[in-house]
Amino acid sequence: MTGRASVVLAGNLGSLPERLKMAGVETAGESADPERALALALSADAGAVVASGEAALSLTGALEALDPSERPALIALASGGADLPNATVCRDPDEAVAAVQRLYGGQARQNTQLRRRISELLAGLSLPAGRSEHRYVAAALLMMASEPELSGLEPEALYPGLSRRFGVSEERVSESLDHAVRTVWRHCDSVTLSRMFPDKASRPTAEEFLKTLFGSLYATLGKSLWSPQIY
Repeated sequence: MTGRASVVLAGNLGSLPERLKMAGVETAGESADPERALALALSADAGAVVASGEAALSLTGALEALDPSERPALIALASGGADLPNATVCRDPDEAVAAVQRLYGGQARQNTQLRRRISELLAGLSLPAGRSEHRYVAAALLMMASEPELSGLEPEALYPGLSRRFGVSEERVSESLDHAVRTVWRHCDSVTLSRMFPDKASRPTAEEFLKTLFGSLYATLGKSLWSPQIY
């Protein structure tokens, strides 16, 4: 396993490194220091950093600052659950091994173009990557792309997955998505809003907002939009 398919380990992961080895997963490096682990991942062009919850938390800011096309996936082993931005949160070693095996199959890196387009789209709506609401909207769109049937459902269908993804309640997910819509409607320029939401004189619901953004992504990427991934 080479290049983007390899992983780097960060923090105290207990028995997970041995479990990964037994599962046939090759690692590109290991460090107790999260910053050192990230440097190893970038130098090895690794597809992911697998980190303990504490190490993952310290990595989120550094990962957010990277260009989406260069950013390795973050897989966090956090037994108690945590709100970890842009991370796949796994609650036990078996779940973490399964997440890495999905990466091993190349699924997590198939959507670089999609992730970049989502970042560009949200930034154009005054919802840049540094805002917490950006994380929830981006994750929702990635879920819709990985499970095509979700694109036609009520946004509540996304809430259980987003709740697990971020380690928060479904109510918190709903509030974050609603807040994202309010933020866009308050800060985005009227020309962009009119172009994206031509039939909406008033603020859209979270459902309408996500479906409109998803439609924009489909118009740009077409069938290549559909891609299984770690979100």
